[in-house]
Amino acid sequence: NRLLYKYSYSLSINLDNKIIVYSDADLYSLLHDSDYNIDIEEPDVYKGGFPLSRKGFYGYDKETSFEYSHAYIKYLSKYGSFALRTEPIKWANGRNSIIISDNIPPFPFFTWEKSIGKSKFSFLHGSILPAEADTILNDLYVFGKKYLVGHRWELFLSNKLHLGFTEM
Repeated sequence: NRLLYKYSYSLSINLDNKIIVYSDADLYSLLHDSDYNIDIEEPDVYKGGFPLSRKGFYGYDKETSFEYSHAYIKYLSKYGSFALRTEPIKWANGRNSIIISDNIPPFPFFTWEKSIGKSKFSFLHGSILPAEADTILNDLYVFGKKYLVGHRWELFLSNKLHLGFTEM
């Protein structure tokens, strides 16, 4: 038997139309018996990360908790928009993450976008984690550092024709 429950919050602040701060989080707690292993039988909402385990309650042996928080702070200026973000990386006009799966944990990254006439230039520099642990140290996973860098130039030739050049 397993019991999964979730807590959520969201906060958004707009200061003088120049600084935007946003944060939300989904906090999960999974109550289960000792023979359950989250790495083998992942719940649908589990996207990886660092689950924490402790003694259970309500008659369950253990509680495993994990969370996914998204946040950014964005500054708007005549030089473009600058943002520090921790979210799944979605870029350009894509709906899903640029990482192969849309079921990924959030990543920290920096973005800059500037529109010039009928074009827009943007870049992102981020830090991503690999799917597998490199080493295990005192039951904590230690990951090697991985980075992602991308640049994009978009041309808006008409309302129905846009061209984009991207390198990563």
